[in-house]
Amino acid sequence: MRTCWHEGHQRLATILALGLQNCLLRNIKDFEHGGATMSGLASEIDIRAGKEVLGFPEHTRVTDAQLQDERFLGCDGLEESLKMGCGYAKHAMWLAEKKLQVLGSDADDAKGWLPSWIRHRLVETGDAEKDYWAAWIHSLPKYEDYQQLGLPLTASPAELVKLRGLPKFGSVPAWTEDLQGALRKELDFYNARRGNRPEITWKDALWGLMAAFPRTFDCGGQGHMTMAPVGDMVNHSSTPNLVYHCERDMLKFTTRRAVRAGDELLVAYHPPKDGSAMLLSQYGILDTESDKGSWSEDDCRVLHDAHLEQSESTYLKNAAKLIDANCPAMRAKADVLQANVQVPWIPLHAPREWRRSRWQGFL
Repeated sequence: MRTCWHEGHQRLATILALGLQNCLLRNIKDFEHGGATMSGLASEIDIRAGKEVLGFPEHTRVTDAQLQDERFLGCDGLEESLKMGCGYAKHAMWLAEKKLQVLGSDADDAKGWLPSWIRHRLVETGDAEKDYWAAWIHSLPKYEDYQQLGLPLTASPAELVKLRGLPKFGSVPAWTEDLQGALRKELDFYNARRGNRPEITWKDALWGLMAAFPRTFDCGGQGHMTMAPVGDMVNHSSTPNLVYHCERDMLKFTTRRAVRAGDELLVAYHPPKDGSAMLLSQYGILDTESDKGSWSEDDCRVLHDAHLEQSESTYLKNAAKLIDANCPAMRAKADVLQANVQVPWIPLHAPREWRRSRWQGFL
């Protein structure tokens, strides 16, 4: 769910025309995923298994080579286990910098009566590279869109602490802290060495992290990753028809089974063993089918007793929905208990103190 939607279609069509090696498909369509409508890529023809359908050369991607300037090296000294988070933070800062160049900042809105997105609207300049990146930045979701999606990166620490010690979700608070810690280190380092570039705010840096995280492709681990416009529109599936790999200076997508004309092109963001809890936590994907009914009764009991549905965070509410889907027996027991609750009969004309004592005895 590397999210893009209707308003980005024309802009992304511009990207498709800029020389990408993807002659087998140029079709952006809307598809249903987890009850939500999102844009994806579809094949225009039947394709056999083992066929390369998308190829992105280095000049069409964000790569390590573009992040070697000193201003992007703030988190390089982090320990080995945090290198992946550092890689995401670097890509986040690259996106935030590019966003300020293309769309301006929130502060720009106070400088004139026209909002920044109008003053910085997409206009082809004739510079193919500049137009390419501008079209992509224009197509990305806004900060508020990610809040509605319900990523843990937008949840408050007070909400995330409810997950500590829980099965399936217990590592999310520490994972979020590590990512935000790497981003904070990268942000402070960048702003101290930005030269005459605009200062990047925490909000823009966090937007960059949320935009970068679901758009990066792992190229060998240790924080080596890449972002590929259009390639990031290939949505997730636990039964994908594509597989991607980095090869020399190319990011390639190859069919793992036959694809029919009109089929959506899909890739697995994580192996199935990682489960639906990870998909929700890292990408906001509410996958209620792949793990359905498979969580242990002990885990389900602990998760159900946490009552995450009572939280204010969209992420925790979605986690509660995932718990219900993967713990149907616990949900059924709760429904039975609720149906068997007997509300005490209290005469409406009874004295107030008597009514109160009856309720207290019941509770």
